[in-house]
Amino acid sequence: MQEQQIEQELNWSQQRALDNAYDRNKKSMVTAYLLAVLFGGLGIHRLYLGRNRTGYLMFGICLLSFFMRALVSSGYQNSDGDALCEYIAYSMMFALWIWIIIDLFLIPKMLRKLNADLAAELRKGISAGTMV
Repeated sequence: MQEQQIEQELNWSQQRALDNAYDRNKKSMVTAYLLAVLFGGLGIHRLYLGRNRTGYLMFGICLLSFFMRALVSSGYQNSDGDALCEYIAYSMMFALWIWIIIDLFLIPKMLRKLNADLAAELRKGISAGTMV
């Protein structure tokens, strides 16, 4: 309610500045989906959507699973631990794929929240006089 009141109190130049700043900084649904489909296991779509902790977590899991798989396939160990190492690597990759599939359904909600927070922050900046 207060946000609507602030928006109604804005003059034409302030509203235009708000709209321009929002258009420059808002995140795109198409970009988020492209990042999720092309680089999903690396968590880049989550970094794009401001979910840095889970984005870095996905990136770490992806690197660890690829490292473990590369270690097994290189024949460096050649021991009974290879099967366990390979099982863990494939399990982590499978978990990442499940996470990506779930994220495909969560991206619209994450994007709406991020863009709504951006709009609220810009409105506060205009009402405080720090942005014109």
